[in-house]
Amino acid sequence: MKYKFINQQDYEDCGWACLAMMIEHHQQKRFSLYELKNKYNSNKNGLSFFDLSAIAQDFKLEGKGYETNLEMLEQNNHQMPFILNVTNDYGASHFVIINKIENGQAYISDPSKTHPQVLNMDQLNQIFLSKVLIFRKKGKFKFQLNKEKIWLSLKNEILSLILLSILSIAYNFLWLWTSRFVMEFSTWITNQKIDYSTFATFALMALDSIILEFIYYLIQTKIFNNFYLKVFKQTLANLKYKNKGIEDLVIMDSLKEMNDYLKINFLMMETLINLFSLFTIGIVCVIWIWNINSSLVFFSLLMLSILLLVKFICNLTTDKFQNKKQYQEKSTNQNLGQFVKNYKLIKDKRIDQNLGSQVLDNVSLNSKISNQIQIVTTGDNLFHKLMNKIIYFLLFVVMFTLMKIGSLNFFDVIYVSILNSFLLNLAIQHLNPLMNLFIKRKNFHLFENYFLDHKKSNFQIIKNQEINLPSEIDEIYNQANNSDEIFILTNNDQLIFPTIPENIFLGNKEIDKEVFNKLDLINLLKANEMELMMDIRDLTNKQKQLINFLAIFFAKEKYFLLIEPLNLFSQAEQRKYLDLFEQLRMDCKYIYYSNK
Repeated sequence: MKYKFINQQDYEDCGWACLAMMIEHHQQKRFSLYELKNKYNSNKNGLSFFDLSAIAQDFKLEGKGYETNLEMLEQNNHQMPFILNVTNDYGASHFVIINKIENGQAYISDPSKTHPQVLNMDQLNQIFLSKVLIFRKKGKFKFQLNKEKIWLSLKNEILSLILLSILSIAYNFLWLWTSRFVMEFSTWITNQKIDYSTFATFALMALDSIILEFIYYLIQTKIFNNFYLKVFKQTLANLKYKNKGIEDLVIMDSLKEMNDYLKINFLMMETLINLFSLFTIGIVCVIWIWNINSSLVFFSLLMLSILLLVKFICNLTTDKFQNKKQYQEKSTNQNLGQFVKNYKLIKDKRIDQNLGSQVLDNVSLNSKISNQIQIVTTGDNLFHKLMNKIIYFLLFVVMFTLMKIGSLNFFDVIYVSILNSFLLNLAIQHLNPLMNLFIKRKNFHLFENYFLDHKKSNFQIIKNQEINLPSEIDEIYNQANNSDEIFILTNNDQLIFPTIPENIFLGNKEIDKEVFNKLDLINLLKANEMELMMDIRDLTNKQKQLINFLAIFFAKEKYFLLIEPLNLFSQAEQRKYLDLFEQLRMDCKYIYYSNK
């Protein structure tokens, strides 16, 4: 233990105290609670794992949260200390530090106690909420591509990727081939005769390339949307929960993981398609330039490498400021929201000037960062354009030198310029997803080499009645956790899709018309002051919760785990909708948990 034990000063200070001890352990720098809270404008609701990880980055620490059990903790004893999420003496969520596990005893630094504690494994098991936060110095985490998980996703989409690759090559090749019109045009000028059949062929090829490009993006959108729906349904089936019900942070973590998964796969798909297309078209361009003048090939490839390097540096700089802006905006919004929420309390205690000035400082800093991003983005674009012009100037110097010694003619210069321009634009456009994949790799969970694994188990429905005991739900959920055959619905009032029908049907095109008619969906929505095509931004949280509940009427799954799905409704209303579900989905079994 390389830190001095710190007591929390207030009931919400456990996170700050644990963070201060972890900073001292890893960086040998000591900070008091007052210093940390004053620097980051203490959140009255305490800190989450996300907040702790975000703040730790300023101290050159990287934090990663996991869901695990005591057995896995003990296996990683050599990497402690960790921050654990536990319940305190009053049953509330609490943070402590576990220093080591030895001889069946856990050595705990609990900020709410006066000194470190020693608990046996049974005592720790009773309070442990299965969540752990691990810190490492920056650079200690090894980020690797989770090839197994990514390949499994891409393997299922292999036919789509092949189709998109062929279409991409086809429309790019047609565009490239139409550039030969310049060569034909030079021949017509020399011979003073226009070949109308060739002209018509080039016009037709240009039209075909536009049509193929349109078909490409149409198919790409459809494939990506289907993939999105598939991943979204899988995410719904894996939402985590605690004994006391669903927490927003848990849901948002699951959705963030889903978005990471989608972004990674979309970038991987785009990268594979683009690389295959760029490789094929690039070879054709290089061969054509070689046939005109072999010495220009080396210069063209050098020019391409320099421009790609400039583009990568520009993207890297912009991404750095964007990340800084996102963190600052989150901090500003938290403080502003807390200021408005507790304004009366603040006025009574006469501390409004202090907190108000902190909020204004945050807003001012946020505005400053936004201006920096705008300046950097503009500067990057101007620098990229400048480098582009310089390189093209050098290319023309080389080509006119070759033309002067008779190695090129004027029309060759024009055609090589067109080929280089086409190749450069194609390379920058097609390699951009690969650049983003590399730059953002540390933001994605799928690039992380996890050392804590989840235990998998098969799910079996053991009851088809309402269950009100958290212990029973916990037992069932542990079995259901990794199953794809169960639909898990929580007390979620967040809608993912932009329209009501999309959130209800979840991309299911085979809607049961009998269920639709008996449910009388249109009138049911009207009874709750909603319309089918209503803007979801106008919905209340209660209405959004009902929309999510209606999705189970049309889901393909046969088994449902319903954890406080309608907690904003009265007990009578909940019973009414459950009875309706039982009547219309007699083929299904469900487990229902509610505190009401």
